[in-house]
Amino acid sequence: MLTKNDVTIPDAFEVYDEVARGLTAEELPYVGFKNVGLPVGALRELGAAIAGDGRKLVIEIVGASADAEHEAAALAVELGAECLIGGTHTAAVLDVVEGSGVGYFPTVGDLTIEPGRLHGAISDIVRDVQTTIETPYVDGVMLLGYRYVGDVPALLSAVGRIPDIAVVNAGSVDSAERIRELERNGYWAFTIGSAVLDLTLPAGQSIEDQLRWVLDIAR
Repeated sequence: MLTKNDVTIPDAFEVYDEVARGLTAEELPYVGFKNVGLPVGALRELGAAIAGDGRKLVIEIVGASADAEHEAAALAVELGAECLIGGTHTAAVLDVVEGSGVGYFPTVGDLTIEPGRLHGAISDIVRDVQTTIETPYVDGVMLLGYRYVGDVPALLSAVGRIPDIAVVNAGSVDSAERIRELERNGYWAFTIGSAVLDLTLPAGQSIEDQLRWVLDIAR
């Protein structure tokens, strides 16, 4: 994800150009950004560049109103995004993405107590996941697993045991141990941004090196 601190980075175009020069669409098939941080016109141009390179575009909704989530969904449909993840205003999003072919993965759990942090009992989060995936045209869920204020391994395990769902873990994936933990629990995907952009992973000191390390671990 071309994001840090829950927004699309200001130099997203330059960073993406570097990524695109170093990694083919086959090597790095998914690239994404958030619906905030750059003007919508710039996001539209960035998304078109990603999709035009043959990559699968992911757009993540962050902290938005129903109207803003509706607009993010419209952008995802316009650009032919592969996935729209995040957000809590499901009805507003489904009004746009229903039947469009855009995969929709809304956020689950209580994020109202503390911005960017997941609260609530594990049983309540599991129940929310189960209810959410029963909604027509919802393809899976997005979970802020490593931003949970409680027992993270227990939460990841409990959600991972729910049958026949696709879970995207968003945020704070910053080590091989966390990538492997998500794999053990059967998660479909995870987002990673800051760890790569800050060059904090045990790889070479370029974004390409960092991404290749992540891809090697994930494989």
